[in-house]
Amino acid sequence: MPLLNWLTTFSVRRASVVVLVTIVTVLLGVYSTFQVETELIPDIDFPAITVVTRYPDAAPGDVVAQVTRPVEQSVAAMSGVKELQSVSGEGLSVIVANFEFGEDMKRRESELATRLQGVPLPEAAGRPQVVRASFSQVPIVQFSVSSDTVTGPALEALVRERLVPRLAAAPVGRVGAPRGRQDQRGAQQD
Repeated sequence: MPLLNWLTTFSVRRASVVVLVTIVTVLLGVYSTFQVETELIPDIDFPAITVVTRYPDAAPGDVVAQVTRPVEQSVAAMSGVKELQSVSGEGLSVIVANFEFGEDMKRRESELATRLQGVPLPEAAGRPQVVRASFSQVPIVQFSVSSDTVTGPALEALVRERLVPRLAAAPVGRVGAPRGRQDQRGAQQD
């Protein structure tokens, strides 16, 4: 309580000092607001690399035996791998290698891609794709297009030929239109 009394007495007697301290604080706040760089989505380098390998029309058991295990063994032999997770399904193998924070992930990605070139895989299997996780790869905006007058392939061509080039002309990182058409059917209760 004595500190509060002293502060009140000081503020009343020395109002000019209080005003000066307030102005300096506001000016420092305004200065720091314009000097601090902020990003809506900061570029965080996650210590994880994903290896995706496609093996079209292969049963999950074949994918595990002929793709996932050989790729896993190659990834596990790398130094610095903290944890390894894999998921195999029909025609697809996904392996996630986790590393310690602070690792140079660009170097690790390059090292892993080089290492995977020597892994023997079935002829029908695609080459393993090495992907580094990053916020900069996450789409910020996604939307769908539908029409009552233009049908599937024509609508897809219209989007690719007219909409995508216009969006790509804007200052954006990447614009894409996935292939394929998804029909939707609705049902109404009578």
